[in-house]
Amino acid sequence: MITLDVPGMVEINGLLPKLFVFVYQFILIVAFLIGGRTGKFLTQGMSKFMKHKCSYLSEITGSRNYPYFYFYKNILSSIWNKSNLFLYRYKPSVPVVYLYAQKKPMSFHGKKWENYLLENDKC
Repeated sequence: MITLDVPGMVEINGLLPKLFVFVYQFILIVAFLIGGRTGKFLTQGMSKFMKHKCSYLSEITGSRNYPYFYFYKNILSSIWNKSNLFLYRYKPSVPVVYLYAQKKPMSFHGKKWENYLLENDKC
């Protein structure tokens, strides 16, 4: 397992949850790359699958999935060039607002990230 010294390090244990997260994020990456109606359909479908109920569901498009694309692009490019690993020891330079649902099936943030935000009085 690859572990990075990143405040937002994901803490997911077990093969099945890791596979679930990868498939979930891969589908959203595909939606981002395809865009248009198909990207919107995939993104909204994943939102419904995850039982995310919001009033603006009809406005969600594939373009909202860009963080997943750039995260994996960074991981893949850092295999060949370690200087591309921009998340290594990353600390936000501006205040961060991080919201998450209490009934999510799993968290995509680690305790390290949560503690970092709680200790920073501007976040």
